[in-house]
Amino acid sequence: MDISEKETLRFKSAFQMIPFGFHSLLDVGCGEGVFLNNFVNNDIKKFALDQDFLALKGAQSPKSLASIDALPFAERAVDVVTCMEVIEHLPYDLYELALKELSRVAKRYILITVPYKQNLQLMLVQCPFCFSRFNPYLHVRSFDYDKVSQLFSIFGWVCKKIELISKKYEYYFPLQKYYKLISVRDMPANVKCPVCRHKKTSVMNTNGISSAEKKSTLAFIKTTVLNIFPKKESYSWIAGLYERECG
Repeated sequence: MDISEKETLRFKSAFQMIPFGFHSLLDVGCGEGVFLNNFVNNDIKKFALDQDFLALKGAQSPKSLASIDALPFAERAVDVVTCMEVIEHLPYDLYELALKELSRVAKRYILITVPYKQNLQLMLVQCPFCFSRFNPYLHVRSFDYDKVSQLFSIFGWVCKKIELISKKYEYYFPLQKYYKLISVRDMPANVKCPVCRHKKTSVMNTNGISSAEKKSTLAFIKTTVLNIFPKKESYSWIAGLYERECG
């Protein structure tokens, strides 16, 4: 599986946050196991867990098919629990249960990565079939420095380190917020509506140009125009490392 430069940076930066001296690691929501397969040392006992059976086939470590709110591991079973790009997807009724389960299973450290300071309202797209508006990545919460620092405090964990990963620049122009709120963005190709399950596919128009190619051209024009406006510094991800308090 090809790994992008940005993903490589995220995985490497996250792994380097964990202090040396641990012997076991569980990656919750591991997907195809990219992090475990490529970035975690082989002398560490690795465990993979995901609720997607097909994705889990790619993991090369001992694997468990399970949900994040019911981890099939004993209390303090592994030294480190990682959970990357997962908790921003969790619905309201699973969120706190999931954090509690991560806290229960980890013995020494928890490592979390999430997108940094996403404005979910401005990211909404609309389904052309049922007209529902939703986040195309199915993110339901946003995280900043303060939220990440307090993520596991109610379960007796201390945030030891926070890092911002993959610097980027965002355009800023007057009335940007209001323009995005009143405009309706089309649903991207190959994204499924969470309400009606409609999935928009990339199609060819009469000139033989795919919708994806057309979108790419429009994005180029948009970027060219936006270059006249100032940019502000931001980051793609934020990572938090948590240590269990003594006791």
